[in-house]
Amino acid sequence: MINNKIVTSNKKLNKDFFISFIKKNDFDMLMSLFSRMLMKNEWKDYSFQAKNNEIIFCFYKNSHENPLYKITYSKRSKKYKEWKIFYKNKKVRTSIYLIQIIQWLEGQHLRVIK
Repeated sequence: MINNKIVTSNKKLNKDFFISFIKKNDFDMLMSLFSRMLMKNEWKDYSFQAKNNEIIFCFYKNSHENPLYKITYSKRSKKYKEWKIFYKNKKVRTSIYLIQIIQWLEGQHLRVIK
């Protein structure tokens, strides 16, 4: 962790150096979401990885299946960033704010108790 940011780095064979990052509070929001879904018994496992210009968070119903949801953070420049959510590899929402993605996702899992 550097200056309150999660940092990952990938070195390619041509010695290009790439750094992608998200803010720590964004990471905390994602882990909080995972905790709530874990307590509801909706999700069982998660993973994350860095690829080129994005970080991918995957959430699984069972640890040996394909991800149920993927949330990606793409940062193309200092001014352009984007959060996307995929459900079973189909893009369902895009926003520049993570909170909007999380609110939509939690709305999908709210249940009315009678």
